[in-house]
Amino acid sequence: MLRLHLTFEDLARVRIAETAHRGTELLFSLDVLRNRPRDLRFHRWLRISRRSQATAYLSQLCSARALPGFLCPIVAPDWRDTVLNATRADPDMRRGALGRLAAVREPTPFARALEEDQDWARDLFARSLGAYQRMAVDSWMQQVGVLFTAERREWEQLAARGPGQLLPNLHPLITWEPPVLSVVSALDCDVSLNGRGLTIQPTAFGLDRPWFSSVDAPRDEAVLFVPLRRLPPLGEQEPAAPGSLVRLLGRTRATVLRLIADDPSSGTGDIARHLDCSPATVSEHTMVLRDSGLITTVRDGQGVQHAVTGLGTAVLRGGTP
Repeated sequence: MLRLHLTFEDLARVRIAETAHRGTELLFSLDVLRNRPRDLRFHRWLRISRRSQATAYLSQLCSARALPGFLCPIVAPDWRDTVLNATRADPDMRRGALGRLAAVREPTPFARALEEDQDWARDLFARSLGAYQRMAVDSWMQQVGVLFTAERREWEQLAARGPGQLLPNLHPLITWEPPVLSVVSALDCDVSLNGRGLTIQPTAFGLDRPWFSSVDAPRDEAVLFVPLRRLPPLGEQEPAAPGSLVRLLGRTRATVLRLIADDPSSGTGDIARHLDCSPATVSEHTMVLRDSGLITTVRDGQGVQHAVTGLGTAVLRGGTP
């Protein structure tokens, strides 16, 4: 448990970030690629982002337990400036991060050359970072911005009634017992903000739990990254389903059918996490879909595997089997 100790001065300086932080969104997106390949919220994003050669190079700078934090200050609002920043960045920052990476995974030739600041590797890194930002982050920021604005508006309404109303309602893994803000975390430590205040930063690509920066930097800005509570699949405001199908099955059941069609590997738990409901509720919906001949279900170890039938595919397309 991470425990943040806030003074009265800190409470007076609690603020909500006005825009998404592009650098950390890019960093967290690499975690989605590496550690959350079955998160249905990013299904379409993953399908597109994995195709890029830039993704292949940046993935060599990550491990299951470590992300290249040195990327954050390099990323600029315009991807072309990001390329320039990456070319001119302090090699010592990269060297330290890549050295720590080498302790948990065997470095690739590209990662080793970048740690050594070889010209070809630095140029390839800069071009890959710019291309990845343009393809995997910038292309999706319009939808992220809409979701961000909606979340910020709700938080501002709570903040208007005082930080005591805002802080306990940020996320289920955050609790507020004045003067301590507790965040469920792998860390077990106490951090005194000492008048720095606290910036609440919503994030779309962020982890499934809140994440705090500046644990080891007492004079730096204190930022609490909080995942957006409502994040429909990126690239579409809601899973696409014909209006007639929604009227026939109901919106939730039509969504379940669409999710199974989009990703046959999705299990009951995956669908439940996407819909923010219990696995038992999903099982009820899949039972109706199965009884209607729209899907089939087979047991796969301790779980089950769903597949859309020919009839289900035809219904989704609005045609006949």
